[in-house]
Amino acid sequence: MALAPVDAVNLTVEAVGPQIDYYLHGGITAVQAVLPAMTARRSGVIVVTTGASSGPVIHPPLGSVGAATAALRNWTLQLHAALEPHGVYAAHVAIAAYIGKGGPQSQPDAIAEAYRELVTSRTQAELVYRDETLKL
Repeated sequence: MALAPVDAVNLTVEAVGPQIDYYLHGGITAVQAVLPAMTARRSGVIVVTTGASSGPVIHPPLGSVGAATAALRNWTLQLHAALEPHGVYAAHVAIAAYIGKGGPQSQPDAIAEAYRELVTSRTQAELVYRDETLKL
């Protein structure tokens, strides 16, 4: 399976297929492995993470990745709304950072703290995490 990104202008159905399989189908498979137990006990947390090209940041060179991760992002936001009445928290995190490189906001400890705050508060369906020193 080729996962090399294809830019938005040259994107084809054949090129996006492996990305859809990897991101969307992979995400659905992983969540469905744990969701029945979470809904049965009426508690649990699902956090799905993508790069920010899933929607919050437009980056045409990642057209194929953005299309697939946007689908995963949308499904996760739908899950958030559907699962909230059942005691299960689902959220999407879009990361616009070069993890471990760049400014202080790109360091793993800073990102981990943002996840902790998201999961502890459970007030947001989505967190767009940005290293503001990046020019995106």
